Amino acid sequence: METPKGDKYILGFLSELNYKLEEGGYRFLDAIAYFFDEYFNSSDKHLYSELSRFLIQHQFESLFSFHRDHIQNRTNMGERIRTLRERKSLDVETLARRASIQPNTLKRIEAGRLSADLDVLSHIAEGLGMKLDFVELENDNEDGSAL
Repeated sequence: METPKGDKYILGFLSELNYKLEEGGYRFLDAIAYFFDEYFNSSDKHLYSELSRFLIQHQFESLFSFHRDHIQNRTNMGERIRTLRERKSLDVETLARRASIQPNTLKRIEAGRLSADLDVLSHIAEGLGMKLDFVELENDNEDGSAL
């Protein structure tokens, strides 16, 4: 499921019951899309609890799993690194040198094609003159104070 902001979530159910309802004419997918339109600004915990309540109220099968799409997180992180690098007027080669990684590696991280481990992210943050911190996605600082 994709939210209006472009965040992607993967929903798992134990069986195909909800999708069989869709085949039978009940608009399960439309109902889920409506739900995400209404609640997508919430934290993941709140979103999960509201979605669970929504499914029960509408007599749908309960969730088996619920999480953000990890590829989307990797893409978001890469975009964030590129934005911060550009704000500091650094080219790829300069930041890569400062972070002690290859320029092609940094390009792939920024493009969301490569997951960076904690050590690499820490080096990139240092190269940007920033700290590496864990923050909630919806509380991301616009000034770039956390990566």
